[in-house]
Amino acid sequence: MHGLPLARLTPISRERLIRRHLDGGVQLKTLAAQAGISLGCPYKGLARYRSITASRSGVDR
Repeated sequence: MHGLPLARLTPISRERLIRRHLDGGVQLKTLAAQAGISLGCPYKGLARYRSITASRSGVDR
């Protein structure tokens, strides 16, 4: 999958950001500031991650 040419984060770096939040307990606000992105971006990524993992485990929301 190719990202947008001007995007600050690639799909892989977005996943790493969410992993740092989930595994390391780093606040999304801190991660967003470090990456130079708006706070909405990591929240959207977290929602996508949860949606994907829920569908893989067979859990309906």
